[in-house]
Amino acid sequence: MKIIAEITDKEILGTGGMSSAEPRYTARAIVKNGDLYAVIHSEKFHKYSLPGGGVDDGEDIITALKREILEETGCTCGKISELGIVKENRAQADYTQLSYYYVVEADSVGVPHFTEVETKSGTVLQWHTLSEMIKLINDLQPATYQQQYLKARDVAALEEYTKGDSMVEFVIKKVAEKNKEIGDFINEGFSKYCEQNRLTLNYDEFCFVAENEDGIIGAITGRAYYNEVHIGDLIVDEKYRKSGLGSKLVKTVEDTYKGKEYDIITLTTFGFQAPEFYKKLGYKVDFVRNNCDSRLSKYFLSKAL
Repeated sequence: MKIIAEITDKEILGTGGMSSAEPRYTARAIVKNGDLYAVIHSEKFHKYSLPGGGVDDGEDIITALKREILEETGCTCGKISELGIVKENRAQADYTQLSYYYVVEADSVGVPHFTEVETKSGTVLQWHTLSEMIKLINDLQPATYQQQYLKARDVAALEEYTKGDSMVEFVIKKVAEKNKEIGDFINEGFSKYCEQNRLTLNYDEFCFVAENEDGIIGAITGRAYYNEVHIGDLIVDEKYRKSGLGSKLVKTVEDTYKGKEYDIITLTTFGFQAPEFYKKLGYKVDFVRNNCDSRLSKYFLSKAL
């Protein structure tokens, strides 16, 4: 079975070190019953997880898998497909674990049989759609070192499971414009991914316009994120292109973000547009993607803030 993830304290805590302890072996599964998926919920620990558990002495992986699925979901296993192995190396706890993940289609559904300890902690079986299950596990806020590992391994398994186009039903469509729902989805997704990598998104969209009695005569747009400010569009009305307005719009962006958590400002422009203009403002050319038509050669420029 292939390895789909290796999780260490570096990913969980940002620290080094490795344990050389002998691994504990477990069997876990994404259990499907029609269009619903099994999720184990512990009320006491505010935890959602995929079914599974340890391999007992004398058991092989598949035998352990069938036993764990029957105990935790009441289901007997129909079709069983390999998904992959998640390796955990918890240096701080001097503990290692190999979790063998499978995809199981339930053959019959009965009543789960949780241990006394699990019952006291409010452990119950729930059935959810795939999207609901993914959200429940992804949205967990682990309170302990161990719970961070528990979430990380299930997330890795779910990511592997949803790689295949056949696993998730969806429709891709072009929308007329980005609305608040789409904007919130993008920002929340990037923010969570940043947090997972111990970074700050620092996201800010900007649009500055210059106006006079003629109306809007210039505009500059873009966005700031991570440590970078990126200019997207700069346009000045043709009547005002020799007035210095373009330079003032660029400087407005620079002054707005200078001294904050950004250290570079970037932009792109084509050969027929304004590479020389930006060079005069102190931007250096990092790269040029040349085209047989020099007007369409694309310039990538930057300037320290």
